[in-house]
Amino acid sequence: MLLALAHTGMIALPRGRGAVVASPTAAEAREVFAARRLIESALLRQAPPLDQEVIARLRRMIVTEQAALHGGDRAASVHLSGAFHIELARVCANAIVAELVAGLVTRSSLVIALFQRSGHLCCRADDHSLLVEALAKSDNETAIELMHVHLTTIESGLDLATRSAGTRNLRDILSAS
Repeated sequence: MLLALAHTGMIALPRGRGAVVASPTAAEAREVFAARRLIESALLRQAPPLDQEVIARLRRMIVTEQAALHGGDRAASVHLSGAFHIELARVCANAIVAELVAGLVTRSSLVIALFQRSGHLCCRADDHSLLVEALAKSDNETAIELMHVHLTTIESGLDLATRSAGTRNLRDILSAS
């Protein structure tokens, strides 16, 4: 379990010490979101037309995510948002790309948990819905633009300029991601 968390970037395993929560720098946080914009845009560019079953599954995921958000369960909404992005990668790309997206989603969840401005929402309520609707119309160019704006908006909600990640309790980090 610890090795898996270390592989995803959630914890560090310094030699001769116990596991500690990873402390990404502001620069690393920016790199994570830059990588996500690059990879998730590329997968949308080459995405095949999605069948109605896939569109319906993505819409159900959005309903569940929005219920968590409206219910005030921030940890669940962040987790469900990440699951949406991973599923989107899975249906639009191949297993290797989906694995890369999953790793980046995990890292960005940690970054969000550490750097998110107080009171700022990770996602706008309709970002994922607009994205799915563009894909339902096979409008990949609009989907790419929506994804870019979506990830940029999440990144803009981070306080990367004025503070460092600091140290947080592992339990708190895992419940927020």
